[in-house]
Amino acid sequence: PAAIEPTVYAFIVIDKSYEAAAAVAAARLQNTYAQSFDKLVYRYPIIGTPEQCAERVNEYVEAGCRHVIFTPAAPPDQAKDFPKTIAEEIFPRFR
Repeated sequence: PAAIEPTVYAFIVIDKSYEAAAAVAAARLQNTYAQSFDKLVYRYPIIGTPEQCAERVNEYVEAGCRHVIFTPAAPPDQAKDFPKTIAEEIFPRFR
């Protein structure tokens, strides 16, 4: 157990507002899992502006997480920019 690196696998949606990201994530996850995500979207995915997403990642870091695996919970045309945003606006906050 001591060799296990604490890791989180998290859905992510980065958008102009928390509400917009929540709507995108809820719709996408509902379609994927065939159940409502209207309430779950506020608990499980990392959603919001880059700043809000960084705050959420920080919660995991403070809990001991050392690695984050992101998977987009948005349509491909919207998610195509997520890697760049994560690399340029989220990860630098943790270096």
